[in-house]
Amino acid sequence: MITSLLMMSEVKLGDFLLLTPCLRELQRVRPGIAIAVPDMLWDLFEQTCLLENRVRASEVDFFLAERRPWPAVLNLTYPLLETHLISIDQKTLNRDPFFRHQHVTQSYAEALREHFPEMPTDFKAAPYLDLQADEAICHELGLEPFHYFTVHSGSDFAPKNWDARNFERVIELLLADHPGLQAVGLVGPQDEPLFQNRKAPTRFQSVRTDLKKVAGLMAGSLFHVDNDSGIHHLAGAMDVPSITVFGPTPPGTWSSLTSKNFIHWGGPNCFPECRGRGVMHCQERFCLSSVTPSDLVTSAKTILAHYPHLG
Repeated sequence: MITSLLMMSEVKLGDFLLLTPCLRELQRVRPGIAIAVPDMLWDLFEQTCLLENRVRASEVDFFLAERRPWPAVLNLTYPLLETHLISIDQKTLNRDPFFRHQHVTQSYAEALREHFPEMPTDFKAAPYLDLQADEAICHELGLEPFHYFTVHSGSDFAPKNWDARNFERVIELLLADHPGLQAVGLVGPQDEPLFQNRKAPTRFQSVRTDLKKVAGLMAGSLFHVDNDSGIHHLAGAMDVPSITVFGPTPPGTWSSLTSKNFIHWGGPNCFPECRGRGVMHCQERFCLSSVTPSDLVTSAKTILAHYPHLG
């Protein structure tokens, strides 16, 4: 019997991917909990059966209407958006879960524990998506798994994005030094493709596709290069080695779950440190601008040293 429904009224891809390990653990220790899965993740989560009692977010009202008594609803968005209304009383988080300087998964676990004491106090999140490379899309694009790397240069918040020209330079340097290597640019709905104003290397191509196929491409990637973005967190959930440029969002809170993290952040050199709160008024953005393409190339070469056949 479903006794509780957990949902987010404001859903961002990265937030939900970081929340998912906590939800999986909660369903393990507290049966009877249903999870509202964002529509953008539905096909991927259906494929992997990540969560029990899944409900498509767009069908929450229908799900509730056909159940009596109504399950309790816990809204995991902070603060609750007044524009999101459902026809029954719902509980919300009673405080900002990010009041401590710690990784977001720990903050989510603490917030859930206030409502569900069964949530273990020693819970630690780890990568959880076990996927194989999508052979069909690799064949379509002329790619051989583990002979390419993926790059995503956008996010849902432009001020935290590293300059696209820097990502382009990283790609150019790596392809020039490794003749057996290819690069794939992942382009989301809010992203602009790389190499719009300069000639792209011959072994680079941009791909605009759905999230399920993006996951299939990243599953065959040697490593993933990105900003702090939802796609960065998808790579982390899959344990793909990640080379990430952080800016106003500090990596101590927002780093991905991968066990192979290469983090580049100029935040410690900022003064005063804004922790993202002053980014809209900051002209220097030293947290981003102090990171250079050669920094990322050095991290990539640490990974590529294990693949001498790529040149």
